[in-house]
Amino acid sequence: MTSVRELESLQNELSKVVKHDETYWRQNDAKFRAVAQNATYDQFEEIVKASHLKPLEKKDKSPGNKSKSSIWNSISLSSKKLSLNATLEAAQPPAAGTGGSSSHVTGGGAASSHPTLTDTTKSCGSDATGGGRSSFAT
Repeated sequence: MTSVRELESLQNELSKVVKHDETYWRQNDAKFRAVAQNATYDQFEEIVKASHLKPLEKKDKSPGNKSKSSIWNSISLSSKKLSLNATLEAAQPPAAGTGGSSSHVTGGGAASSHPTLTDTTKSCGSDATGGGRSSFAT
């Protein structure tokens, strides 16, 4: 007759084989999904590696999160506000009566240290070769 140890070892072996078989077919299905999506090799590899993951269901989410709305990254939010304010200030035209003191922000006027596009196109016509012509043209 068979002993209890033999039955336990047979049961353990069977459970390992079943688990291996489930893993094989899960990964195989993921491979076919990746091929159907025309994924790159890196994407293909990630899809196969993540084949054991399952999406969250409604019952998996904690009910306390509905009433509690907190910002998880407040530093990022404050830096976005600062950059948005700086962008808006730079985009506004100078106020009347300031006398062009903010011409460096808008890029206009002769006092600007940065030439505008129109300033550079005016100066392109006169160069050392004479009238903007190439030195190779005769």
